[in-house]
Amino acid sequence: MKKSAKILVTTGIIIVWIILFAVIVGVRQSNGFHTPGFIATILFIATIAAVRAVWKKDKGDKNKQNDV
Repeated sequence: MKKSAKILVTTGIIIVWIILFAVIVGVRQSNGFHTPGFIATILFIATIAAVRAVWKKDKGDKNKQNDV
């Protein structure tokens, strides 16, 4: 994957995370809670995992390029 595509995908992941986090916080505050809660923690961990998966180096690319 090209670096520009990785940047766009990462930006999209972060924007979706902000929107979902805001929804979770808003719903919990309307129910009388003051903290984001466990679901927001799971969402944060999933966001980190998604960004790491996008930026992971693929070891197979070098072998494919050298075989040509």
